[in-house]
Amino acid sequence: MINRLKDLLFNNRSIKQTVAKNVFWLSVSEIASRIFRGVIIIYAARVLGAAGYGVFSYALGLAGFFTIFLDVGLTAILTREAAQKPSQKSEYFATIFWMKTVPLMLTVAVVIFIAPYFSNSH
Repeated sequence: MINRLKDLLFNNRSIKQTVAKNVFWLSVSEIASRIFRGVIIIYAARVLGAAGYGVFSYALGLAGFFTIFLDVGLTAILTREAAQKPSQKSEYFATIFWMKTVPLMLTVAVVIFIAPYFSNSH
């Protein structure tokens, strides 16, 4: 039974089975991610208290806002180019990695050094 389940969830045998397997893994990852996020937020609310949770929520909101601008379609470009030229996928990956890392570091600097001036919590 376990070997059959492993074969179903880890090996591609047909188009229908591959689609079902991918739907299963995407669903499991979404559910696990939401449960983990919920636990972290509940824990943060209990540990930080009302004022501390407000600052935490503010930081999460800023991070979510800046995340929108971080990808800018680079993942789709990486996927397309890596599928067209598999021999160069490591070069594409490295380029996209740095194209995402530099704005991420700038965003972190903005959140740490400039964002506190937008609120009364500094």
